[in-house]
Amino acid sequence: MFGGCTAARRPASRRFRRGLHDIWGMGSTTAMAALSLGVVMLFAGVMVAISVRVFNRTVIR
Repeated sequence: MFGGCTAARRPASRRFRRGLHDIWGMGSTTAMAALSLGVVMLFAGVMVAISVRVFNRTVIR
């Protein structure tokens, strides 16, 4: 039962690692995933900051 679940995840895991390697070109999957998460968090933070600024300008007018 669990062997089938593991086998089903294995190809997706390989594609994920290869995709990260294509982007970052590093050897450590964990480090590449952490860098990707950092980029997403930075993007989200910038979008929140822009949204708050636009909202405040709209409310003040």
